[in-house]
Amino acid sequence: MTSVDVQVAVLLVTVLLGTGVGFAYDLYRGLRRAAIRGRAATVVGDVVFWVVATVLVFRGLFFGNGGELRLYVFAGTAVGLYLYFQLASQTVIWAVTWFWRAVFALGRLVARFFRTVGRGLSAAWLFTAAVALRAGAGAGRTVARPFARFRRRPPTE
Repeated sequence: MTSVDVQVAVLLVTVLLGTGVGFAYDLYRGLRRAAIRGRAATVVGDVVFWVVATVLVFRGLFFGNGGELRLYVFAGTAVGLYLYFQLASQTVIWAVTWFWRAVFALGRLVARFFRTVGRGLSAAWLFTAAVALRAGAGAGRTVARPFARFRRRPPTE
């Protein structure tokens, strides 16, 4: 049997685990609101989140009390989730959604910049090629005239 102080420490660890799972869920929820579209992507994201959350909770429980599952472990995790969702969830979800939208907006801005630069370089390349072809065609005629007598002519019959 474990002492009361160890049980209280484990209870606090489980409350922190519940709070951490709630925070991680809000991070994922903000990312999902800002970027993930479609049912299939949502299902895959949910499965990945819950697998990672389950592994982290079990590691935390193993670290906190050697992996023993008792009623107060579930109660502590539930209390941590409840407190987190009542006190901080709305603020965190707003901040995370804003952050992800800003990141994706910046990415779109950078992509638009490179697309515009690429179009400008493409237009400059086409203009330069056209000028070079035009200049080369004119230069070819002027350069070819002095050597016109060396040009091979078909034999006359």
